[in-house]
Amino acid sequence: MLWFSLPLDRYDYCNQFVSHLSLHRPLPPLLSLLSWQGSKVVAEAIGRGGAKERRRVLKSMKGHALQLLTHRDAYLAIMRLVEVTDDTVALQKGLLAELCDETVQEKFAANPSLEDEKEEDDNEKGDEASAHSVPLAQVALHNNGSKLLLRLLAPANTKYQGPEELGTMERPSASSKKDPSRRRQEVLAFLREGLESACVQHARILLMSRSGCSVVVEVIRMWRSAAVIEAVAAAAAGPGESEDEPMYDHSIAHHALKKILHAEAGGDGDGEARGEGEGTDDAMEVENPTGGIDNEDEDEDEELKPVDEDEE
Repeated sequence: MLWFSLPLDRYDYCNQFVSHLSLHRPLPPLLSLLSWQGSKVVAEAIGRGGAKERRRVLKSMKGHALQLLTHRDAYLAIMRLVEVTDDTVALQKGLLAELCDETVQEKFAANPSLEDEKEEDDNEKGDEASAHSVPLAQVALHNNGSKLLLRLLAPANTKYQGPEELGTMERPSASSKKDPSRRRQEVLAFLREGLESACVQHARILLMSRSGCSVVVEVIRMWRSAAVIEAVAAAAAGPGESEDEPMYDHSIAHHALKKILHAEAGGDGDGEARGEGEGTDDAMEVENPTGGIDNEDEDEDEELKPVDEDEE
């Protein structure tokens, strides 16, 4: 059964997928995630399944977190898995730990999505090249991957996801018993050190990225980390993309710097930070309001490495 080729509005296929997981039959989720419709079906099945089914999906994704999050379509299923999984310890060990390991980049050197981003920056050196070696920094710099981080940091800010993504994320899951805010805090507690470190080490390149600057702003709003604020201040005092352009004049960075200064002055009231106020500046909004159409120049036939079937 090729679930990834079937329309999402046929919910029977989602039920069949869940039943398939429950019966321990050969699992094809990585293949399913290669299309937007397939990723939506898997995300729907994750929401409808129970803890046992989610563990099987989690095991099948182990070793592929960075590749899936930076894929054109597959990121949605990971977002949903993080959104509804009560066993956050298994989630951390089986998926999120890879994002805190700088050696994971070597394993996915052939990922077309990652290669496309590198080719765009062939002439850039220094901190930008270094940022591509840090999984969390790379996720923050990716338009799709950053949505997971922003969903965790600012769940009420609807500017960071498109309508289809929000529809998937906000659909209730009867099998999830833990309070959503508790799940989110447990995941963030695990990611905090890595996120703050990525922001400190790569503040300059993150500030000049549409998705990266949003992550920096929300990290500061969430934890008020002195180290991150100092790194941002140092980057703001330096040059932007060229030595002749100060960072505060950069077309993207100046929006982020304005928001950070406003937050430090205590003027945001946390409403704008959490999507309860007037919203965000255009430079901070997602580029694709519908979701699933990012990086359209990527190879549509990009492949994921097969995963051996789990033996349970």
